[in-house]
Amino acid sequence: FYTPLGKEKDVDRVKRDLSANKRSDHLLNDNVILNYRESLQDGSERDFCYKNYLNISTLQQLEDMKRQFASLLRAASFTESGCCNAKSSNENSNNIPLLRAIIAAGLYPNMAYLSKVRRTKNHVNAIHHLSTPEERRINFHPSSVNSNEASFDSHYFVYFQKQKSSSVFIMDATMVFPMALIIFGDGVETGYTEHKVFYISVARTYYFKCDPGTAKVMLELRKRLEWLTQKRALNPSPIQPNSSEDYIIKAIHILLSLDDVYDYTDQYLSSDEEQI
Repeated sequence: FYTPLGKEKDVDRVKRDLSANKRSDHLLNDNVILNYRESLQDGSERDFCYKNYLNISTLQQLEDMKRQFASLLRAASFTESGCCNAKSSNENSNNIPLLRAIIAAGLYPNMAYLSKVRRTKNHVNAIHHLSTPEERRINFHPSSVNSNEASFDSHYFVYFQKQKSSSVFIMDATMVFPMALIIFGDGVETGYTEHKVFYISVARTYYFKCDPGTAKVMLELRKRLEWLTQKRALNPSPIQPNSSEDYIIKAIHILLSLDDVYDYTDQYLSSDEEQI
């Protein structure tokens, strides 16, 4: 996106519309590319970019890079097709919980925690109480689609980088759910608090109440995923349907899909409960 002087509110509106309430700058980019591809079909790409304050040369470069990556994945035998639009390479392209988890895996440990959101008196701006393990107070960058949102379904965010100016900002942020952190994060451990509450934690920073039996299943699934990742890295090839490897992936899909319907409100440990 580019922002002409005096058009800041218009650009913010366009971003919100194209983000489809995903609370993610990365999924916003994905939606932009999908809409751009649609405009190519009827030759309206320049009009689409003009109306939405998009740089057409940047979009063309992104598409070229995607084609190169797809070709490299095929050359390495990870995929069946060298075309990034091939059906076999896009079976999960609409699986938003999985996409969030993949973004979380790629950007971890760049994590932020949103403890509270409140509106100003005029209900125009949102004030976020956001922190990272390094900073007690941090903010979404004004260019982020999350910067003026007041409602979120999760407390957790991953981000690409931080920027320091008048404050410390996180750039390119995506809301993620606990299950994605537990499956793809590092330093996942279990234990009991001093109040005998069983927990599962990520990097000894984020703690969640959890049933011991459920935690055991998730830890076992993490081990199998690590085995599968190493196996495929050493011997690249597509995963065959109904194989044991396919069942591992399907189990992960099911767990991640729970994030869309499950209410985690009662699962967050308070600061007192976190003491162990």
